This record gives sequence, structure tokens and C-alpha cells, in this order.
Amino acid sequence: MSQKPWSISKLEIRAPQTVRAWPLARVELVSDTRGRVADMASAAGPLEAVLAAVAQIVGVDARVDALEIRYIPQELAARAPGAGDGTIFGTISLHLNGATSCGAAWANDVLICCVEAYLDAVETALKQRGQICQSLEGGR
Repeated sequence: MSQKPWSISKLEIRAPQTVRAWPLARVELVSDTRGRVADMASAAGPLEAVLAAVAQIVGVDARVDALEIRYIPQELAARAPGAGDGTIFGTISLHLNGATSCGAAWANDVLICCVEAYLDAVETALKQRGQICQSLEGGR
């Protein structure tokens, strides 16, 4: 598999400015075989809501153990392997299927970076176990 099984098409967040209201996220991912798939989730914070919607789309139950985001100045990011045009580097550690898996991504937006790192960690975990699940492969 040369390309990533999923790519981000759209992220939308509605975050009411009241104490008891939880943000609602709508995420749309694209797969070569399944096309556009969208889902919504609500959680205590916007990032949690986005990652919950992603988990529902790819069909995993993963817990985020750690998340680190770094801003890298453009002149340094340009020399970093895999950075492309990104200036934000994110790493994530997930607990999935009884094991820990890590993912990383570069982007120009914090939420996009987190979603791409999450998808990278899920893909890594399933590959390591030899179980590229049908939902992650996009139904292949």
C-alpha cells in the first residue's frame, strides 16, 4: 500500500460558549474504495470530539495516551524530512488492541496535524499486528 488509506476532506467544529455545552465535530475522510465518509461526535473538548469522530469512521476504539504538538519555524521545517510545507509537527501515542502505537504528522493546522498523526498511529498499530482491518483499508 503506497498511499495512506484515509485522507482528510473536511473538519467542522461547533463549540458553544457556555459552560455545560460540549463541542460537536463533524469529520469527513476520503478513501479510494469507500469514497467520502463522514461522522459526528461530541466530547468535552474540540480535539476530543474530532478524534472521536475519526475513530468512529475508521472503526477503532483507541485511547489517546499522549499528544505533543510543536511549532517549527518555516526555515527549520523546510529542512525536516517529510515536513513538506508544514510548520506544525505532532506526535501521538494511542492505546489500541491492548498495545501502544505511535504516529506522527506534519501540517499547517493543529487539528489537521492531530488527525493525521492519529490515523498514522492506527495504521501502524494494525500493520504491526498483521491485521489491516477492512475499515482502515477502505474496504479493500
